[in-house]
Amino acid sequence: MDSLGIREFQNKIIDFTNQSQLPMEVKRLVFLNILTQIETETEDELHKQVVARMAQENDRKIKVEEEGEIGAEGVLQNHMDELSE
Repeated sequence: MDSLGIREFQNKIIDFTNQSQLPMEVKRLVFLNILTQIETETEDELHKQVVARMAQENDRKIKVEEEGEIGAEGVLQNHMDELSE
């Protein structure tokens, strides 16, 4: 979303809020509640991204370790084959 779209969104919220007959303190409490919900959802999404990234890194590490073990076994087998010849 570009800055113009963000500004339009903000203006619509302001206009809607100004049209309401609710007291200013009620409006403030509503916005605080909305902000808290947004922050919680943002933190949850960030946590999911971190967990997914850690899982990917762990999978990559395991794969590298397995390839290293296979590689070491292959080198050992080649060395044993050479000795038996």
